[in-house]
Amino acid sequence: MAGFGASDVLVRGQSRRGLAFMVALAIPTVAALLCELTDNSVYEDYVALFGAAEAIAFFFLPAIAPNGVGLFTGERRGPLRANREGISFRGRSLLLRAQIRNVAIEGLPGGMQIVHLSALRAQHDVHVEVEDDVKARALIAALELDPDKHVATFTVHEDPLRSRVRWLAARAFIAAGGLAVSGTVLFMARRHELLLLVLVPALLVYALLLPRARIRTDVVLGADGLTLRHRGKPRSIPLSSIVELRSEPNVAILVLREEELVLRFGVDDDAKASILHAAFIARMKQTLARLHRPRDPGEALLSKGERHAAEWARHLLTLGGADEGYRVTTMPDDTLWRIAEGTVAEPTARVGALVALRSRFDDDARARLHDLASRTAQPELRAALEAAADGADGDAIIAAYELGSKRT
Repeated sequence: MAGFGASDVLVRGQSRRGLAFMVALAIPTVAALLCELTDNSVYEDYVALFGAAEAIAFFFLPAIAPNGVGLFTGERRGPLRANREGISFRGRSLLLRAQIRNVAIEGLPGGMQIVHLSALRAQHDVHVEVEDDVKARALIAALELDPDKHVATFTVHEDPLRSRVRWLAARAFIAAGGLAVSGTVLFMARRHELLLLVLVPALLVYALLLPRARIRTDVVLGADGLTLRHRGKPRSIPLSSIVELRSEPNVAILVLREEELVLRFGVDDDAKASILHAAFIARMKQTLARLHRPRDPGEALLSKGERHAAEWARHLLTLGGADEGYRVTTMPDDTLWRIAEGTVAEPTARVGALVALRSRFDDDARARLHDLASRTAQPELRAALEAAADGADGDAIIAAYELGSKRT
């Protein structure tokens, strides 16, 4: 098992600066409120001194600690180890590979690289600073996060993927929220006109909170294509149906045969969105490069075409003769495996190859299929692979694929 090791690595986790700032503000505020409620003036001077000390500390902190305090920045140094199981830091497990959604590399001045590892939960995200691009690639290789061995998940804004009706409804809901805030302030100001001054800051806070409430959706990118939620329904997009990939600031545009899909990672000046956008574009280009590989002529023999599921099953049966069951004797096993594992092969041809091979699956072959399913983005194809790996017969493999196709 290939591994990665380094004795002195800078690791950044979740920053606690915001939490520390909120706690620092809350302590004197709550203390002053308690003094007021209890009519206790003895401690008011101490509360004022504490608040003044905090204000002075915040004023001079950038000069004293320009990089922040390590306890709150989430930065730590120490030995790091990584392999296909995950990352350990200072001898303790830091992040399991199964929890990693995607990976991105950011170059720093001087050649340093930051490997951004997005976790299932944002608070578990890990950022590892290494010496150069070679070390960054070695870390990714040790974790087996390359496109052939890992399905990456990216989060994008849902707005461009909504139907026109849902888009208009969302805009109407946002406008109604602004009117509600304004109406509440105006209602409260009927008796105290000075409360009208609250209208501007209230609307400003509403505007600042809106981006945080934006609805997002996941895009799952595998070696064979991608899946996402489009116009309220799950959708599977095979690699072979993508005509072109275009990139704009924090936006990726997938040009399909009959339409375009706009994936917006964030606003133009969002640094985190820019990193994820660059990672998606790089990964997508690696995946699309497979389209130039030659297609196997056996795909036409195995694919479903215009047939119904039952007719397709009978077709596969006749290819090998009645005595052979589903076995396709006219095609060697290595050709069938090449089609079954071919990320750019026509999906139904891959299912046909699984049906053709099923009578020869041993424990090693089943493990091979489970591994292939784990990095397959198309849910219907993944269902067929898992059925084949579990020892299902040909009809069950086809049924698993057909059921998955109806859901996307």
